[in-house]
Amino acid sequence: MIDGCNRTSALWKIVLPLAAPGIAATAVLSSLLVWNEFFFALILSGKHTQTLPVLVNTFVSEKSIDWGTMSSAGLITVLPLIIFGLLAQRHLVRGLTMGSVK
Repeated sequence: MIDGCNRTSALWKIVLPLAAPGIAATAVLSSLLVWNEFFFALILSGKHTQTLPVLVNTFVSEKSIDWGTMSSAGLITVLPLIIFGLLAQRHLVRGLTMGSVK
């Protein structure tokens, strides 16, 4: 109210830019934990509904391991998280350096 803003514009102009590094760090860490959740996906998914980490596990059998297919599926599984981490990196670095400058 001091800056001439109502509550909504104060939220968008003041609070969210200050909280953006924390929100970015939380988004990256929670997406990593959810994306790589293997145990619950293995037990709760059906035969026709599998997540990507469970799909990568299907290339391992008792007699052989299909290394090429498993490697390419693992790369495709990790690629969205790498892209998301690179996009959120700007907010993370800004938040770390903002606390060091007076």
